[in-house]
Amino acid sequence: MSAQEYHRILAAQMSEEALDREVRGLLDALGLGLWRVHLPDGTGGYVPGFTDLEIVGYGTTLYRELKSESGRLSPYQRAFMERLRYNGADVDVWRPRDWYSRRIHRELEAVAGPVEVQALERQRHARFKAEVRKRGSRRGFRRSA
Repeated sequence: MSAQEYHRILAAQMSEEALDREVRGLLDALGLGLWRVHLPDGTGGYVPGFTDLEIVGYGTTLYRELKSESGRLSPYQRAFMERLRYNGADVDVWRPRDWYSRRIHRELEAVAGPVEVQALERQRHARFKAEVRKRGSRRGFRRSA
């Protein structure tokens, strides 16, 4: 079995939630934070159709919707993404196959900024997480990851 065939099998088995965990881990590793999150269970309180991830990088903002291999965009998602695209935004759908092909890695590394900045962002994010743990909730904080 080739590596591509093996990755296809793994991608077919990966859920949207699992992909979300992997992407968030990579965002943390690169020092990139999320500025807006629409939670899969609907508790995010955002406009229906808004992308799952809004990633503010250096030089651009990425709007990404996460879907399993068989997941479909809702009409709201398609309409919102089309509006973002019309306005020049970098918007797309990431699926498990994009994780295994390393497309997600390449796109995030391209907007992560210089290595020195990544290190500072990781430190800032670690301090934020420690403060959240100390307080016991995210109340009073702007959501960043």
